[in-house]
Amino acid sequence: MSTDSTAVIEVPQGVEVIVGKDHVHIKGPKGDLKRTFPQKSIEIKVDAGKVTVAPRDKSSSTRALVGTFNSHIKNMITGAQTPFVYKLKIAYTHFPVTVSVSGSDFSPDIESAGKAATLIEQTTRISKRDRRVFQDGIFIVEKGKQ
Repeated sequence: MSTDSTAVIEVPQGVEVIVGKDHVHIKGPKGDLKRTFPQKSIEIKVDAGKVTVAPRDKSSSTRALVGTFNSHIKNMITGAQTPFVYKLKIAYTHFPVTVSVSGSDFSPDIESAGKAATLIEQTTRISKRDRRVFQDGIFIVEKGKQ
């Protein structure tokens, strides 16, 4: 197992990364994202178009956090560059369904878009019925970059 668990992320052209004391702010052509990383054992730096996520100690939990923070920052950069779309389908045969959409745009953050779509799907799930017969609800049918 490698003892060097430093992660380096290339920052693409047109994306600006600002690192504060305990947060990362990413500005891109499709949106601005800000996320708090309240962890004293991880150091995040920006140098010459690269973001470096490094542990301050060598414990296994800190090395695991480096990978987690690395993934979060990569997702934020991707969300600031290209919109990520979830398409949902409304299906009903047994139970009446009323749906209203007040807005079609969510945050450009991939993780929050996925969380919103999953919560909508889970909220409409029918319990205590046979899923093979009662296929009513709202389902994720497609996800990906636009």
